[in-house]
Amino acid sequence: MVNILEQYFVQYHELILTDIGTLQFTHQPAQWVENTLHAPSSEIIFVEDKKKPNIHFYQYLAETLSINKEKRSEEHTSELQSHLN
Repeated sequence: MVNILEQYFVQYHELILTDIGTLQFTHQPAQWVENTLHAPSSEIIFVEDKKKPNIHFYQYLAETLSINKEKRSEEHTSELQSHLN
């Protein structure tokens, strides 16, 4: 499962950790400023928040794990209910 989450993060540059926070990847390309070339930079930022993953995340998991739509819907509903209780 960790490998799948890593792949999602690399592909979409964001990973929401339910009720913990969000990992975000940002990239600044190289740029010229006043005759000086500034190197590209990348960083991973953690933002504390209480967000929940959107349906796109669950669709990605379902496709990656080869789960059918009904199963995905049931698991999504169950996941939401467990967070509400």
